[in-house]
Amino acid sequence: MSHRSDAAAIVKRQDGLITHRQAIQSGITADALRGLRARGEWMTVLPQVYRVVESHQTAESTIRAASLWAGQPACVSGIAAASWWGLIAKAPSRVEITIPRTRRLRSRQEAVIKRRFLPPEDRALLRDVAVTGLPLTSLHAAVALGSAGPEMLDRALQTRVRFAEVRAAHYRNLGCHGSHDAGLLLIAAGDRAAAQSERMFIGR
Repeated sequence: MSHRSDAAAIVKRQDGLITHRQAIQSGITADALRGLRARGEWMTVLPQVYRVVESHQTAESTIRAASLWAGQPACVSGIAAASWWGLIAKAPSRVEITIPRTRRLRSRQEAVIKRRFLPPEDRALLRDVAVTGLPLTSLHAAVALGSAGPEMLDRALQTRVRFAEVRAAHYRNLGCHGSHDAGLLLIAAGDRAAAQSERMFIGR
């Protein structure tokens, strides 16, 4: 297999994207990479992240590009993670990325950086992108969505994730930014679920 076909396989798997490191590791030389960029065959979307011009930018590729730029052990989080999990239909224009406090990475127009410890139980790999786990994503995205949050959280609890899992994720992340509002949302969601169960029981 040629170097170009190695890189093409990566690009196909990653929504038209490839990182500088991946390109070099696939066998493309630095001179060849500069040529691809100079001829406009590859364009820079984020530092060290390129998109082939034949591909189209999508909401999914925007999230993946931010993830590739941040690298490991970063995680897509917040509303962007909710979009990646399929909890909401519309992805945000700016991708939230959670990284350890020791990482030296700054927010950009395309990505906002959140620094905090993320327990291993609240990490997941979904379609080759590191994201916050579904229970934590459901809760934190609900906070970030504001008035639309409770409906999204209720829908997630009814169809995708158990209340006990979301509550456990909340307890593991107490003290992080937004955890107070997350706790209030969780209590309200539990009350609504209990009221719905009671109505169903009475209606039998």
